Amino acid sequence: MTAHSISTHQPVLVTGATGNVGRGVVRELQELDIPFFAGGTDPARIQEALGGAVETRAVDLRNPKTYDGAVEGMGGLFLLRPPPIGNVKETLNVLIDRAVEAGVQHITFLSVDGADRQRWVPHHKVEQHLLGSGISYTLLRPGFFAQNLGDADHEKGFLAHNLNKKPFGRRGHHRSHRRQVSEDRQHAK
Repeated sequence: MTAHSISTHQPVLVTGATGNVGRGVVRELQELDIPFFAGGTDPARIQEALGGAVETRAVDLRNPKTYDGAVEGMGGLFLLRPPPIGNVKETLNVLIDRAVEAGVQHITFLSVDGADRQRWVPHHKVEQHLLGSGISYTLLRPGFFAQNLGDADHEKGFLAHNLNKKPFGRRGHHRSHRRQVSEDRQHAK
């Protein structure tokens, strides 16, 4: 979702706005002066988490009954898949359909590295659904978030005990910073 690919008159619905990546997307939209709504299950909690200066929309990604009101009047949608959602056919793919029906112009989906080749990951099904939807889209496929290592290491004291061993073996693994995803989102075509 670039500043050029969506109308700056219609807002963007940001799902996961209080999470690590979602907060970055919110910051970028604020800096670009693009209107947005922070979406989530508890608008009061969203307000509290984001400092109270944001508009919110109630949307529960596990409940399709909340989708119509959430996407109404939106020009863009930043969509992610929360880990508890495994059945994307009855959830996220329905949200994509509702967004298309509501006139959303562009969807940016935070996928995962390899989702185009790994049919077993739920993100693959969302990507395939987006491809067939006819809507303008951007797929973001970060590798592993470097913060996941740091957060876990500090919480468990791995770094303090020089036990920084990860399950990557000898194989290299691309690591992304969560800020890169929100910043790269504005340059994606």
